[in-house]
Amino acid sequence: VATARNNLLEAQSQLTPAGDNLKLLLGLPFEVSFVLKDSIALTAEELTFSEDPAKLVNNSAQRQEELRLEIAKAQTHGIRAAYYPLVSGVGTYQYQTQDNDLDFSSYDWIQTSSLGLRLQVPMFNGTVTRNRAQQYTVSEKIAEARMEYTSRYNQAQFQKQASALNFIRQRMAVQADNIALAAKALEQVKVRYSYGKASVLEVNNAELDHTTAKLGYLQALADYKSTFCDLELLTGEIK
Repeated sequence: VATARNNLLEAQSQLTPAGDNLKLLLGLPFEVSFVLKDSIALTAEELTFSEDPAKLVNNSAQRQEELRLEIAKAQTHGIRAAYYPLVSGVGTYQYQTQDNDLDFSSYDWIQTSSLGLRLQVPMFNGTVTRNRAQQYTVSEKIAEARMEYTSRYNQAQFQKQASALNFIRQRMAVQADNIALAAKALEQVKVRYSYGKASVLEVNNAELDHTTAKLGYLQALADYKSTFCDLELLTGEIK
């Protein structure tokens, strides 16, 4: 009884902060009481999760590194353009006149226009352009290395969590068998007790084993849902 009471107190001590964190996340007053109605059973989506690493293309960290690499490449391309000649076109078209009155209709307007091309050839600016090009090239290589590391890290995490998901699924199957065996043992002990062949202590022990088996299954179920959520976050498919 003392052990059961200790387990109950431990569960209550974990329930209170978990509820407070959920209220804080939802922006609810701490005085609000929760009534959980959703089923804890696994959904069809959770049971049929596809272990395809291609899903990592939607990973937020990997997408950020890809965008950083694109920006670095654009900066490198832009600074290297300073090595090339620049050709620009210039054109003007004007109406021009001059008089002391404001009789615009009698003015003799002179129309002028000009067109031209401007060619700028970079000759020498010290080592400014070269140094900046080298700097952006280094930044581009760093971005490539970071993207490669993020991609490999995400793949390792995906394989790790997918493997954990399969292991937990096996744990759940074992716990389900344990529940069935414990329920059968409890039924047999109750039958023996009804004939005076078993004590109350044996019945209580069988009930405890049955409850422990169900608790193990619920813990495995919670681990499965938590790991599945981590996988959805990793693949960017969280809904």
